[in-house]
Parts: sequence; structure tokens; C-alpha cells
Amino acid sequence: MAGGACLLFMSAVFLSGCLDPPAAVGGSTNSGVRGLKVGMSPSKVAGIIGTYQVEKTARLPGRILACRSYIYDEQQLRVRFVHVLFRNEKLVSATDGHVTTCKI
Repeated sequence: MAGGACLLFMSAVFLSGCLDPPAAVGGSTNSGVRGLKVGMSPSKVAGIIGTYQVEKTARLPGRILACRSYIYDEQQLRVRFVHVLFRNEKLVSATDGHVTTCKI
């Protein structure tokens, strides 16, 4: 019985690591995304990774969402984007490695 309880406990510990939410900011070193922080303004983000190429917005009651796509890697016909999501002009998430522009 003790072995079963230990196995159950270890399974719960292992699975809890899989249920953690993903990092709000994450990506490779060559995109500049690691220099971004949650809560940054769009102008601070632009100062770190440059000007965005595409923006999609959604106006909802009490908030405005904007997802901006920034090109950071161009090789022949392959382009990679950083996606930065802003809520009411504050960064809430940023990731890189995307092959299409972001959608809301």
C-alpha cells in the first residue's frame, strides 16, 4: 500500500510540472524577445526589437487587444516573426519562431 501511495504522489508531482502555464515571454536569443518584459509599453518594445510590420486589433468592452508581428529572420523565402500581444497598451505575452503573422 505504501508503494502505491508513493507512486500516486510522484505521479501528481510529475504531472503538476506539465500543468504550469507557459512563460509570458519566451523565445530564442536572436529575435530580441528575451529582452521584453510583461507590462512594457509598445514604445519600449519598439526600442528593443524595432518596428512591427503587421498589427491586428480587437476592441472589447473595457479593453483593447493588439497583436503585433515583427520580422526578425529572413532567409530566402522563409520569414520568422515575433508575436507580441498587448492589452490596453501593456505587453502581456511575446514569443518568436512564428511563420505567419499573429491573429487575435
